[in-house]
Amino acid sequence: MQDFKKTVEDLLAELMSELGISDEQFVAACQKAEANPIHKKIVDQIMAVDSFLAFKRLMVKRNNELNKQAMELYAKATAAKNAEAGSTTATGMPKDTTAENATPVSEEEKKKQAAELREVMRVAHSLERAEEEEMMKRAMEESERHKTEAEKAREEEEAMIKQAIEMSEREEKERLAKVNA
Repeated sequence: MQDFKKTVEDLLAELMSELGISDEQFVAACQKAEANPIHKKIVDQIMAVDSFLAFKRLMVKRNNELNKQAMELYAKATAAKNAEAGSTTATGMPKDTTAENATPVSEEEKKKQAAELREVMRVAHSLERAEEEEMMKRAMEESERHKTEAEKAREEEEAMIKQAIEMSEREEKERLAKVNA
């Protein structure tokens, strides 16, 4: 994770150097990104780097689940097709066939099976893309939550500093009033 984060930071630093912008200018540009949805999305993706490991784990797990679902769908479709053709038992298991009563699979049947498999894989990839988008959304929401918490902490700190300054000013006024009295 640290390597990934360092790589992203190095790439950003290199880009900033090429563009000739300072860290302060970059931060200011990121803060202004709130006004533009495209810019905000880019900044949010950069900020999601902190959540990369969790995001990656979720994506790998979900990819495995989708592959399993695709294989189950394919197995069910094949079992149903074989049941219709009478080549399976009631449980979906293939009947014991011998060379003399086995029928060769026609080219049309092979094409049909290939088309079914392509459809199952298309559905699995579609589900995978939807899940990836959901995971990215979650990562961005998590990043936004962290950003909101950081902003809240900053605002609280600023309020405390303001309060301390006001208290210090009051005490200074009181001290000066006593000195002048």
